[in-house]
Parts: sequence; C-alpha cells; structure tokens
Amino acid sequence: MRQLAFVPAVLTLGCVTALAACDAPDGPTAPTVPPTALADRGGPPEPVDAQRFLDELASTICGFPVYTTTFGKVKTIDLPRDREIQIFPAAKTTYENGLTGQSVTLVLTGTFHINPLPDGNTEVLLVGRSAVFYDNPPGVLHFSLIVGRYTVIISPTREVIKQLSGVGPEQNVCELIS
Repeated sequence: MRQLAFVPAVLTLGCVTALAACDAPDGPTAPTVPPTALADRGGPPEPVDAQRFLDELASTICGFPVYTTTFGKVKTIDLPRDREIQIFPAAKTTYENGLTGQSVTLVLTGTFHINPLPDGNTEVLLVGRSAVFYDNPPGVLHFSLIVGRYTVIISPTREVIKQLSGVGPEQNVCELIS
C-alpha cells in the first residue's frame, strides 16, 4: 500500500489520468467506456512543452536539486457524469540531477481516469506509465516510476483517503539520476 503525496504533480509531470463513474454499490470501480462515447470529443491532443524547472518536491525526496522538463501531447476527454480521462500520447519527461548533470528521460504515456464518487471524494485510476510522489509509511516520501494499474482515492481537500495501490513494477526515480 502506498500513499500518494502530491496528485497534481502527477498530472503536471505528464501522466495520464482517467476518471470513471462509480455505479457499484460496494465501492469505486472504473467502468469501461464504449468507443462511441469517445468518438465526438474534439480535436487531437495539444502539444506540451514545459520549460525546465526546479522540481521542489522531487528535490526534497532525492536530497539533491532535480530539474524537470516535460514534452509531448496532452488531451482531456470529458465524459458523462463529470468523469474525465487525461491522455498523454508521446509524453516524455526528463529528470536531471542538478549536482551531477546525470539525467533520465522517461516515457510517461499512461492515462488518468478521474471518477467523482458519490461521497464527494475522487477515485484516480492510473494506467500505464506514470511518475508519482507518495509516502508509505507516512512521512517517508517516495518518487517513483510506476507501470501498470494503480488506484488512489483523494478527498476534495486533496487528502489521501485510500492509499495508492496497484499491480505493476515500480522504479525509484532518484536512484536513476544519482
């Protein structure tokens, strides 16, 4: 079990999120969206070219300055019942150690499925390749590349209600650039 410490960073760093409705009485689920529901959702993904910046949270976790640059494309697809899918085709993020210059470029082409829940909380399903910050145990921060299917539930005030959990490999980003 993991606790997501900074969901907006995940979104900003080029991960894809998709929100799905929760119709099941026994808990949050991410129902399948039929292709016809996505057919009339506007144009193609828009280019993203984020300038290099000092990533303060990554720097705190790694113990050295970490500079981040993201490029690729992004698109938000609005779905019925206030659901949303964010996709990041061809998204890449470069993380650079500010002390040594060591860097790694990660392909972060996952999707975020964002699902408002009846109790006011939000389920975020991360599918594919995403960079995340989380703490587990509480107070021990991690900065990781996750690949697979992970879920976290957050409150309207961005408190973690259900820790990040899922299936798939995980890699420490700080180790990749140290």
